[in-house]
Amino acid sequence: MSLLFVYGTLKCGYCNHHLLGDSVLVSKNYTKERFRMLDMNEFPGVVMSEPESRISGELFNVDSETLDIIDDLEG
Repeated sequence: MSLLFVYGTLKCGYCNHHLLGDSVLVSKNYTKERFRMLDMNEFPGVVMSEPESRISGELFNVDSETLDIIDDLEG
């Protein structure tokens, strides 16, 4: 099992959340204040940047099969 932080379309209620299958939500969480979220039209992107902010997301416990599925989605 691995911990996976999701912040975009993989979050609960969004279009790709189903790809997490039976993964267990550990907590709602935030990154440290050193990132900025970008609008990339079809999906969000995150970069280290100034001005810095915290990115809101969810932390899931995922198995290796689910992690492979997410890796394929993210390219």
